[in-house]
Amino acid sequence: MAFRFGIGFKLGLASSVIILLSAGVIVSRQIAMSRIEAADSDVQRQSEILDEAEKVSIRLGNIRADLAEMRLSFANLGNDDLAKEIALATSAVQTHLDRLLELETHDDDREVFRTLKARFTEIGSAAAAVHASQTAQLNAVDARPAIRMRARSAFSALAMDLESAGKANAARAVATLDPLLDQITLASALFLIEEDPKQLTIIKVIDDTGIRTLAGMEGDVRADPRAAETLILAREAFAAYTKSIQD
Repeated sequence: MAFRFGIGFKLGLASSVIILLSAGVIVSRQIAMSRIEAADSDVQRQSEILDEAEKVSIRLGNIRADLAEMRLSFANLGNDDLAKEIALATSAVQTHLDRLLELETHDDDREVFRTLKARFTEIGSAAAAVHASQTAQLNAVDARPAIRMRARSAFSALAMDLESAGKANAARAVATLDPLLDQITLASALFLIEEDPKQLTIIKVIDDTGIRTLAGMEGDVRADPRAAETLILAREAFAAYTKSIQD
């Protein structure tokens, strides 16, 4: 009986051990599986973070290339399309960064993504400002020949009126005005091509010279209403041309 009890006990004990071992195996497998799943989940998350970050990098490269091309010339007929591409790319980047903020668990990296969002917002605003400026320049260039023609006509009429009024010196001074417009045009072109800020100072100096030249003729036309009216037109034309350049 004792022997049978011993066998039964041992079998019961063995069964209990098997159950415990089985339970332990199951539990350990569950733990292992959860760890594997967690690891797989983390790997998948990190992979998605990498994928989204690479998309941001690619978008940044495209934005920089498009912006560089757009800045080459305000007369580039493709600038409108480039501006649209930049706007779409910056919007897409914000979407990628929002996803990165959802995926990332480290606060320092999340802060980097927030900073990037702000920077891309600035890039988008800057690109829009460049496009708006270039559109204004293109419109000004389109209008500039007509403004220049009006200025030349006004200068020619003023010179004739001054000659008729016996103001030969003043009439000769009028001849210096048209070359001033050429100098302003050249300085403007150099500023756009070379981005040389000194050209803005040169334009201001030339503009002041023209204004002083025209102002110096007020005494010469005071007694001649026709010449006085022509002087007003010449001053307006000169101011309109320099404004078209500055805009």
